[in-house]
Amino acid sequence: MTDVQKELESILANKQALSLEDFQKIEALALKNGEDPNVLRIYGSLLARQKEYTKAIPVLAKARDLVGEAGLLTQIGIEITANLAGAYYAIGNFSNAKELALWLAKNNPLNPRNIELMTRACVAEGDLGSAGGLLQAMLQQLPKLGEQGNDERQAELAKRALAQARASLGQLMLYNGNWGTGFDLVRSRFDSGLLERFGNITVPEWDGTQSLMGAKILILPEREFADILLSLTYVPLLRDLGAKVSTIVPAEMHMLISTLGVLDEVVISGQGFATPTYVIYGLNLPGVFKTTGQNRPEYRLQTELTTGFLEERGYKSEHFRPRIGILTKPPVSSPEDEKNALPELQAKRLVSDLKDDFNLILLDQDRKLEGAVSLQDYASDLLDLARLLNDLDMVIAVESNIAHISAFIGKPTIVISQKLMNWRWLFARERVWYPDAEVCPQLERGSWEAPVARAVKIVRERFPK
Repeated sequence: MTDVQKELESILANKQALSLEDFQKIEALALKNGEDPNVLRIYGSLLARQKEYTKAIPVLAKARDLVGEAGLLTQIGIEITANLAGAYYAIGNFSNAKELALWLAKNNPLNPRNIELMTRACVAEGDLGSAGGLLQAMLQQLPKLGEQGNDERQAELAKRALAQARASLGQLMLYNGNWGTGFDLVRSRFDSGLLERFGNITVPEWDGTQSLMGAKILILPEREFADILLSLTYVPLLRDLGAKVSTIVPAEMHMLISTLGVLDEVVISGQGFATPTYVIYGLNLPGVFKTTGQNRPEYRLQTELTTGFLEERGYKSEHFRPRIGILTKPPVSSPEDEKNALPELQAKRLVSDLKDDFNLILLDQDRKLEGAVSLQDYASDLLDLARLLNDLDMVIAVESNIAHISAFIGKPTIVISQKLMNWRWLFARERVWYPDAEVCPQLERGSWEAPVARAVKIVRERFPK
């Protein structure tokens, strides 16, 4: 063991978290030993963990070069590549992330996290073919890897990786509009170990075969805000089978969902609830009901939202023209959100093409556009936002939670999306999800002219002069 390795071990030994002093020692070692891939690996990984991605990338890239081709297949080489791919993804460099993630999935297929990252990077790049081909091969390869050498640990790793490969392949099928098989495969997602099941609930999961007559069923929440809304569109179907239906929502959604009166009970996450007869995860509902474009739920939300929200806050419309809400830039919380935003030039064009004939309400948080009145500050919570949207005649929005709320409450909604839109909006476009939403995707990747022009055309057809 070299002196540098001994010093690293002494810094890292038996510590759950590193102090600022520890980090500075490792940084100094990296500067002093810039040709040691192991030191750079640790330093780069710490930078990535602190979300210093632009600093982490050159450090990890150099470490990857230093280990050489042979060293890439070692544990250190795999770890460096995984951290580098994740850092590229985090800053929105999906091309480099995809290249590295494909390499990882091919050369380290027993890690479910590599499979997930590869799928996400390929989707972000619009390359479903590369991901799909590799995932199909994995479905054949992983069971064989699990049987090799009577190794129980390898068998368990292969089992989890296979579950993630099935779930990821299901996600790709959703992007291709294959709802039946897609949702069925997505049901494997919890078996990969990357997602934790909800709490310590011991009641059985409903799989569609048990009678719900007189039963209480609890819909368990998923990761996405929109997935909770998706699950609620199945409540009428569950009630038709004789069930009382409840769900768990984040605190910020409680007032909105409770006011809409969709469920028998709405529980705030982290609070206690009565023991149900069955539970079901929200994204399992389409698979259990074998949802396709032909047998979608005939669902329209009967809202209890009151009108007059804008007038209560002093807003006055001009000349009784239709009120059109516009969201051109979602609140940014991820690289994917940034890709959904309309460039400022196209946002200005959208407003310019409509401002003379409509009252335009801008819903953006940090963008001002001449010709539109900014009212985002009127909404202090999601219920206020829903009431604001309910006062409009139509909403035009990029892919976002605001678009989901608007379509969910039954407001005519135009969604301007990327060419490869999130599968949830493809689900909406087929009218499987929101009957009142119309999706305008890019015709060419990265070009927003066509969807903006189509959105303007739809508005003018809906409200002719």
